[in-house]
Amino acid sequence: MIKLSPCIEALYNKLPFMERIEKVAIIGLKAFEFWGWGNKDIDAIKSAKDKFGLEVSIFGADSGGPLVDPANRGKIADGMKKSAEVAHKLGCKRLIIAVGNEIPNVDRKIQHQSIVDGLKIAAKVMEDEGLILCVEPLNVLVNHKGYYLSTSEEGF
Repeated sequence: MIKLSPCIEALYNKLPFMERIEKVAIIGLKAFEFWGWGNKDIDAIKSAKDKFGLEVSIFGADSGGPLVDPANRGKIADGMKKSAEVAHKLGCKRLIIAVGNEIPNVDRKIQHQSIVDGLKIAAKVMEDEGLILCVEPLNVLVNHKGYYLSTSEEGF
C-alpha cells in the first residue's frame, strides 16, 4: 500500500509551519516530511505530530556542509549524529541528504569522489543509529540550478 507523505515546506507554504502539520491530519494523511531541522522547533513538531497521530516520514539531515567539497569531511559525522538525535526524538527512521551545488572549475570526478567519501561517513553514522539515509537528486532545469546530483543515472 502506498503511503502519501507531503512535504509541508512546499505544501501549504503560506501557513505558519506548525499549522501545516494540522492541515496534513485534516486532509486525512498519516505522515509528512520537511526539509532541514536546524531552524525548527523540534519539541513543537513532536508535540503536534503526536497530537494529530502523524508520522514524520523523512526530513533533511545536516551533513555539516556540501558533500561535493572535501573540506567539509570533518563536519559530516557530527552533523549526522545531531540529525540522528532529532530523528530518534521524532520517531523518524529516514533522513534525506543533499550533496550540494557543483563547484565551478573543479573536475566532476573529484566532486563525485568527495560525495562518495562523505556518504561513507554519513552511512556509518546512520547504520550505527539504525536509520536509513536517502540521497536526493534534484531537478536542475526548474528550481535547483547548479545542484550537482541531477540524474538518476548518477544518483542511483
